[in-house]
Amino acid sequence: AMRERIESLHIPHERSTVANHVTISAGASSLIPTQEKSRFGLLEAADKNLYLAKAEGRNRIKSLDLSIGVELG
Repeated sequence: AMRERIESLHIPHERSTVANHVTISAGASSLIPTQEKSRFGLLEAADKNLYLAKAEGRNRIKSLDLSIGVELG
């Protein structure tokens, strides 16, 4: 919803190679901490998802639930 809302504002972005208006890409991850899975991998996973979103064409959100290993978006 956040990505769509930003895109719907049609804020001009003349230098973009993606669109003529502002868009966003985001990476997210979630985790229920356990002895084996700590919060330290959480930020790293979100960062990797951000770069994956950009590599796949931008203007998208990539997320992963690390607790169950399922891509959420």
